[in-house]
Amino acid sequence: MNKEITFNISQEFRKGDVVEIALNKKDYPIFRLKNRSFNFNEMNYYTLLNLKSIGIDDFDQKISNTVALEPDSKAKILKGEFLSPTKSIQYSQHFLDSLYRNNLVSEKFYQETKQRQTYNFYSGVLQSRNKIQVDTHITKQLINDSLVNKLYYIQFLYNWAKYLVEKDFTSSNHIRYFEKCEEIYAGKSKTGVLMYALGMVHSQSRNEAQKLARRFYNLTADSSIRSFLHATYFQSDKAAGQAKIIDLQGRKFDNLNEVIKTDKQAFYYLDFWASWCVPCRIEMPLSIQLKRIYENKGIKFLYLSIDESHDAWRKANTQLNLGNQGSLLLMNAGQSEIIRKFDVSAIPRYMIMDKAGKVINSDAPRPSDPKIREVFDGLLRK
Repeated sequence: MNKEITFNISQEFRKGDVVEIALNKKDYPIFRLKNRSFNFNEMNYYTLLNLKSIGIDDFDQKISNTVALEPDSKAKILKGEFLSPTKSIQYSQHFLDSLYRNNLVSEKFYQETKQRQTYNFYSGVLQSRNKIQVDTHITKQLINDSLVNKLYYIQFLYNWAKYLVEKDFTSSNHIRYFEKCEEIYAGKSKTGVLMYALGMVHSQSRNEAQKLARRFYNLTADSSIRSFLHATYFQSDKAAGQAKIIDLQGRKFDNLNEVIKTDKQAFYYLDFWASWCVPCRIEMPLSIQLKRIYENKGIKFLYLSIDESHDAWRKANTQLNLGNQGSLLLMNAGQSEIIRKFDVSAIPRYMIMDKAGKVINSDAPRPSDPKIREVFDGLLRK
């Protein structure tokens, strides 16, 4: 798909819905409900937008994907010579307006989508690091506490902090971003973006996240947030020694060797993740694609969650469509032997293990890295 690594769409369905999903000639999904009436244009808005436009609504993601796939594009992006955000948002808004004028989408959908597109555009401007564009479009008037329950708004605030910290859009200094959010925001927006920023720090270092969580705890008076921080970061491990592992069927294992005895393959691709880890979740659709290709060839995918909450793990497993096979929870992950042995201090983290239980690659490429296919193909040729 040209510059896009993948095309992620979320849909809301009701219990009992019968859903038909087809792919058009460009491999974009088309959704239909078989059991009740629905608005085709609303349900398939992003497919229709991307089919018709030369841009994409999620300009922030387009910038990130382009940088990842084309390293020599950085200079052009910084100079504003590549992927014009203004053209992207103008086309997106024009397309949405035309649907609304022709009564093809509802007022509610129109207003919500227009707002989301606008803030995604602002995030894209910040992600492009083009100073002229930033100075033109980004102002304090964009801060709106009423939007704190919208992920696109929180990501916009986070991207703004990142822009103020550094000019390189490929860095991941999440501790500094947290501190900048702490410094420049106030009110509900500050609380919302700090929760997001803390999760990003946690994906890199649990110890650093604990330190910042303590500071955040003392900063906020919100009892629900305090309870969350206490349960997530401050409760001490209840058990010492090697952690147990459970699967979705409730089976318990003492270690990974016991897991692979139940389903021997040639190799195992280990994915260490957690429900709260945003980078982990972004990789999952690509991991599922790889799984479909390689699992029948002899590579088993094991998703090892370090979640402290069983419910959060199970819910995320369903949301991400990981299935019932290969999804595991490391109970008391802080004491897990494999976590300590291979210094899994940041997630997502990927490893490859052979059928004897020997880790042959302790820092394997992630699913979005094209090199992972080369690694898999090389193993299978041996």
